[in-house]
Amino acid sequence: MAMVVIFLGATTPEASWPVWSVLVLGTVTGGVAGGLRGVVSGWFLPSLTGAAGGNRTGRHWRSA
Repeated sequence: MAMVVIFLGATTPEASWPVWSVLVLGTVTGGVAGGLRGVVSGWFLPSLTGAAGGNRTGRHWRSA
């Protein structure tokens, strides 16, 4: 997900853009991508302690 944000931010500016606006866009893009990566990593952090998948997602699967 973070890579999608980075690629979108990298392909947005055109050659006619001033340098300062490209720098601002890069800074914002990096912040958003880093935030998304932190959120996604936070979802999986409990698995490092051995918590079962159902306990992380709130869904409790039952075998048939």
